[in-house]
Formats: sequence, C-alpha cells, structure tokens
Amino acid sequence: MNFLIENAKIIFIVLSVLVLGLSIYLGILLSQVKKKNDKIREEKEKKDLFVKDSLKIIALATIQGQCDLSECCIRVKNLIDYFPELAGKSEFQVFQQMYEEIKSFPTHERRLEQSKQQIFQQDSLRFKIEDRYREEMIKSLNLLRSEVDALA
Repeated sequence: MNFLIENAKIIFIVLSVLVLGLSIYLGILLSQVKKKNDKIREEKEKKDLFVKDSLKIIALATIQGQCDLSECCIRVKNLIDYFPELAGKSEFQVFQQMYEEIKSFPTHERRLEQSKQQIFQQDSLRFKIEDRYREEMIKSLNLLRSEVDALA
C-alpha cells in the first residue's frame, strides 16, 4: 500500500500516457473507417450515376426506334433491378413480363450457331412479342426516364 502512495504520481503519469496513446490510436482507426466509408459512398454514387445514365440512354434510344424492344427489355430489366424502388413499381412490371417471354432466346454466338430457319422462326416470334408489348413498353420507358431523374 505504501508503494502505491509513494509512486502515485508515476502511476498516474503512466496511466495518462496509456490513455492518451489509446485515444490517438482510436482516432487513427476512426479516421481510416471514415475514409473507407467515404470511398465506398463515392463508388456507390458513381455506380448509381452510371446505371441512371444507362437507363436513360437505353430508354431514349428505344423510344426513338434506335434499339429493339427485346434488347431494351433485357438491358432495362437487369439495370432496373439495381434500384428496388423502381423495380417494384407496377408501371415497370412490363419489363419483367416481356423478359420472361424472351429470356430463352439465344443471343450472340449461340444465336449464330443456329440455322437460318431457326433464327427466322425465333425472330418472327420475338417480333410478335415486341408488338404485343410495344405500347406499354414505350409508356413505361417515358415514365422511367422521369423516374430515374427523380431518384435521390
């Protein structure tokens, strides 16, 4: 007990230095966490902007007749899922509905591996599906362009 009383100042100084050291270490760790969170937020904002721009460009290109409805549907369906607040809206269910009908059609190399007759038959069916959804798709694409602009 005598030892503690005689060395109280030294013990207090050692404990104070220890607390100060731990405080500095905690500050460094908090700074690193903040930097990491800022970087994650910045990357998410960049991706959000990229997806929004992609949706607007695809929508406009399709409305102007520069993009097939099938291609638009596949691309929009995959991009709109990035924003659950959009994907869940009934006005945009047309993308999911049409996608379900066309998702089995081969694309790219698989399409080219088929005979011309198979390609012709699939194209005929795809054009019928596009015609059936055209009006609703255009309406949804116009709405999508304004909804994307309104996203926070």
